[in-house]
Amino acid sequence: FSGVKISAALDIHTTFWWIHMVGALSWITLLGYSKLNHLVLAPANAFLKRTSAPGKLDMIENIEEQEHFGVSQLEHFTMKQIFELDVCVRCGRCTDNCPADIAGQPLSPMHIIQDLKSYATAVGEQKVANLVQGNDLNFGLDDETPMVGGVIRDESLWACRTCGACVEACPVFIEHVPTIVDMRRSLVMEEARMPDTVQGTLETLERQGHPWRGTPYTRDSWMEGIEDQVPEWTGEQDYLYFVGCTGAFVDRAQEITRSVVSLLREADVSFGVIKGMESCNGDPARRLGHEYLYQILAEGLIELFNETGVNDEQKTVITHCPHCFNTFLNEYPDMGAKFQVIHHTQLLEQLVNEGRLVPNAEVPEQTITYHDSCYLGRHNDIFEAPRRILEQVPNVTLIEMPRNREQGLCCGAGGGNMWMEEQGRSRVNEVRVEEAVATGADSACTACPFCIQMFDSGIGTVQLDVEDDDKLKVLDVAELLQAAAVSDRQHGV
Repeated sequence: FSGVKISAALDIHTTFWWIHMVGALSWITLLGYSKLNHLVLAPANAFLKRTSAPGKLDMIENIEEQEHFGVSQLEHFTMKQIFELDVCVRCGRCTDNCPADIAGQPLSPMHIIQDLKSYATAVGEQKVANLVQGNDLNFGLDDETPMVGGVIRDESLWACRTCGACVEACPVFIEHVPTIVDMRRSLVMEEARMPDTVQGTLETLERQGHPWRGTPYTRDSWMEGIEDQVPEWTGEQDYLYFVGCTGAFVDRAQEITRSVVSLLREADVSFGVIKGMESCNGDPARRLGHEYLYQILAEGLIELFNETGVNDEQKTVITHCPHCFNTFLNEYPDMGAKFQVIHHTQLLEQLVNEGRLVPNAEVPEQTITYHDSCYLGRHNDIFEAPRRILEQVPNVTLIEMPRNREQGLCCGAGGGNMWMEEQGRSRVNEVRVEEAVATGADSACTACPFCIQMFDSGIGTVQLDVEDDDKLKVLDVAELLQAAAVSDRQHGV
């Protein structure tokens, strides 16, 4: 350009400046209408992502004053949920990791989002046309297929385990679970449209304060024969052991409850149990979509905790159920809870590290594969405590399933599916049991009573033709630790 006149150089500069400016602005404008819009939308969605724990569901404030419950129309969604419909890049990772889809059941998280997006686009176009033509804004929309039960099928909503595998896998930070549960809330509280098993579970919760219809047990049945060894809560102890519904009413889970008590006594932990007065904390009702019943149950339990001195910042509630743990830790503060919460694996690891539990008794030599509970692991980031306990038990070799930790596969019980009949090619628990069996492990270990029930059920099908002695054994972490660390004087507990 040394021979170019200044005026010509300025003209060239101006021309290229305009070409650059028009090109850049055109690209930015077109970006929103192309498949590349996720370059802008994904970072924005990451910024807008909820800061609460992944397993937390938002509370419906002033529920008795609401005009609608849950989501049955587009306008009921939050702006964040509407925004997520445009963020989806249709990569399918959410569906690839969904336990329901893996088992051939009628749920694809990607299609939930994409179908809602198509529906929202159609409704938006109709409203724009009405605006241009001078019609009522909602003209013609009454004939549209209903969003819940039409665009999104009921069976898809009920197949969700609320396990969070879809959310964990999504590269653009879409939160599928709250959207699905919001539509469930509409089905249950507005239309009373639900599977018979769900209705029966909710009725049992409402009448009896627990979800286990037909159980022959009472709240204190697990203490039979050891009543004098289970300290009653007085308000003076450091820990309240919250047994929960499953730990009290399901015979297999009662064994876990007794193991936890045995370990706490061995370590000389200051704890107590509210005998005969516990009630469900409401988690099953909330996951099944009955937010109103959840709030009633939660208020009742918090009132009991207030009366008995539990609801205090200096007190800690122990729970061996990850679902109770998640509800107490992440959702009860919205209801006025002040107490601390600890899962039994966290406390047991602490007691082992302090030397108050010494796993020095030899257990039979065995290989164990650990199954991560969704509500303990993916939702609350507790992956290592149970593994570290297992690693300290003599003669135990820990091996992992291919899907573990954040990528762990659900047992199939979450989202209230413990009380539902599954529809699909196979059952989620059978898929997970097959993965555990494929490792060659002698036993599967977990830290959730729901997972143990689902594994026991799945083993009965997957290993139907296998001799009982050769079948996969299923244990809670507490049961294995009890065998290795509890003295003879406590083994009767």
